[in-house]
Amino acid sequence: MTEQYSGSEVQYAFIGRDSPVYPATVTLRHEVFYREHGRGFDAVQDSSEADAFHLVAISGGTAAGYVRLSVNGETAVLSQLVIAPEMRGRFGIARQLILRICEKAKELGATQVVGDIRLHVAKAAAAFGFSVSDEVLPSPKTGIPHRHIRKAL
Repeated sequence: MTEQYSGSEVQYAFIGRDSPVYPATVTLRHEVFYREHGRGFDAVQDSSEADAFHLVAISGGTAAGYVRLSVNGETAVLSQLVIAPEMRGRFGIARQLILRICEKAKELGATQVVGDIRLHVAKAAAAFGFSVSDEVLPSPKTGIPHRHIRKAL
């Protein structure tokens, strides 16, 4: 799965925790979501980590973006969607991650994808076909306000 964007190649791959790229996804998620809140790497590697599907966007040999998918019956849970700060808004990485993770969820028998997102990405989630809740709830890990999203597959 490789996409070409204005001379910059971005590859997309589902990886295992034994992948050489996996540690870079952990570092990226920790840096963007948890470090400033004084949380350790255990916040990234929570109870969903081991059984989840890990989709990474790779550019220049490192993680440019990431999203995690957990499936429980007909419901798939999208979590920890992150784009490296220097890659945001340039290559459509978030869009590709969302499209590909929804395809995977559907392959696995899910009929809906749900998740919680930060407020500043609610508009993007709606553009990707998610309904976005009006209710604002704090993240249990960081206290940062989030909204619930849902998309039928």
